[in-house]
Amino acid sequence: MKHFQSKVLTAAILAALSGSAIAADVYLKNEVYSKEEVNTEIANAKTAVEEKITAAKADLDQKLEAQKTSNSEEIKKVKDVVKNLIEGDDQNPGLIDTITDLNTSVESNKSEIKSNKSEIEKLTTDLADTNTALDKTTEALNQAEEKITAFATETEKNIEAINTKLDEASKSVNSSLDDINTKADTALSTADEAKKVADETKQSVDTKVKAAEAAAGKAEDAAGKADTAAGKAEAAAAKVTDVEKVAKAALVEAYNNAQDINGFKAGDTIYDINENNEITAKKATEDDVKADDFEGKGLKEVVAEHDQSLADLTETVNENSEALVKTAEVVNQHTEDLTAVKTAINKNEDAINDTKDDLR
Repeated sequence: MKHFQSKVLTAAILAALSGSAIAADVYLKNEVYSKEEVNTEIANAKTAVEEKITAAKADLDQKLEAQKTSNSEEIKKVKDVVKNLIEGDDQNPGLIDTITDLNTSVESNKSEIKSNKSEIEKLTTDLADTNTALDKTTEALNQAEEKITAFATETEKNIEAINTKLDEASKSVNSSLDDINTKADTALSTADEAKKVADETKQSVDTKVKAAEAAAGKAEDAAGKADTAAGKAEAAAAKVTDVEKVAKAALVEAYNNAQDINGFKAGDTIYDINENNEITAKKATEDDVKADDFEGKGLKEVVAEHDQSLADLTETVNENSEALVKTAEVVNQHTEDLTAVKTAINKNEDAINDTKDDLR
């Protein structure tokens, strides 16, 4: 009966194929193994390797599928929140509608200020008329005073309304931005974790592939019957390739999630994965950028733009508030001047009446 003379070589082959030292320990219990016994040990070791690879692939498929579903849902929720913040809905006006309402209110106040200013100038000119004009001026002054009082009251109401809208808009925007930042951070963390798992899996797979290739080479040198073992090793390598394919799909998914967060532009590489985990890559075009929900902008940039819009809105409202305060001061000054003129008119009227009495 023909025997293998190198027990060390055979032990190394068994250890590499089984991924542990169990096969080597079994072999070293005896001085020499027969060819049939070696073939049996190799077959048993390969079966153990295949079972481990199959179990690892199934577990990885399950985890990656769950991870992929979770990431896609989170990104979609974040995009919906940002879109709703910009456009609004039937119950809550969006940021754009809020700014438009405020601008309309400010323009309306400017028109009223110009109208009242023209009326005050006209009243001032009428003060130089005769006794009949004085009577008409007195009546007009009374009406102007009522309008000024009403305007001042309306101005205060407008200021309160603007402040109320600003507070509501600020609370809504801040709440939405906090939610967006939290979900974006969660998505980044999840993507990093998925990439880490994929990297570790690929590294483990590469190690086992190299071990299987080395074992096949040594087995071929050691015996002419190693063809059978090599064939099984190729089958195991094919299964390992499937695992590596899934790992690459996870990396692509993580890359796509990063693009959703950071954005992309024409010329950047974009990936697509079909139901069979087959990956296709191409350079992004301008049409791809326009077709994106945020036209290539990432969630970080969209949030930053909303922060700037809120800052600009706050500055505009502050400027309008200052203008309204100054207008109120001017109106109050005119009110004081008109009161003084009215007093002077009353005195002139008394003097005229006294003169009339003297003429009688």
